[in-house]
Amino acid sequence: MAGLPSGLLRHAIAGTLRLGLYEPTVNLLNYGKTTAPDNPKEHVPVALWQRMLASSTTGAFAMVFANPAELVKTKLQSAHKLPPGQKPPFTGTASCFRYVVGTEGYAGLMRGLSIAVPRMAWQNMAEITAYDMTKDLLRKHFGMEDGLPLFFFGSLSAGFFGAYLGNPLDCIKTRVYNNPRGPDGKPLYKGPLDVAVKMVRHEGILSFWKGVVPLWIHVSAFSIAVFVTYDMLRLQLRKLKLSTQT
Repeated sequence: MAGLPSGLLRHAIAGTLRLGLYEPTVNLLNYGKTTAPDNPKEHVPVALWQRMLASSTTGAFAMVFANPAELVKTKLQSAHKLPPGQKPPFTGTASCFRYVVGTEGYAGLMRGLSIAVPRMAWQNMAEITAYDMTKDLLRKHFGMEDGLPLFFFGSLSAGFFGAYLGNPLDCIKTRVYNNPRGPDGKPLYKGPLDVAVKMVRHEGILSFWKGVVPLWIHVSAFSIAVFVTYDMLRLQLRKLKLSTQT
């Protein structure tokens, strides 16, 4: 349960921004304004590049605000890997926030932003694009309509692509956040690119997919919970709006 409070905080911030801003951003790219036309006959299909650009942009924006909580979560989860007898310099979420600020200043809360932002942009693009495209394919080829089954299968697709495409950057991000010191007292890694080079050189290319199965389970479960809830609420709101208009 290490890092649970900070993990929930991270998801609350990132999830609200990346999903809440996605549809307005898509509409802005598609119609030139943040809302779609009220008349369904005026709706036009959303292009793949519009979905990819909107989801990557909102993902990057969300991570700027969620990075402090992500950093603290990663530190708390890595604390149990310390050698026996060595205790971490923090005891919980609030303590870890104070430790980072006390040792590195407030700027320390933004450490790893150079990899966290592209990582979130990439994973968000993979998840949301896969989710939307899967729903479109199921509607077109299997006649499925908006509802729980459609949203569920779309979420499974989002979890798969989000995990397998996002895991390499996730591995790099974790090492940048932790960045232990070597025998010379200097940080082991100079930055995200140095992490990637050393991983390939010393561990092989497959090291980028270490822990991908647990991540797949985590992302899939989270995608089902978030996307299904989000779209079911939107569906009910649309039905409510139609009922009030008739």
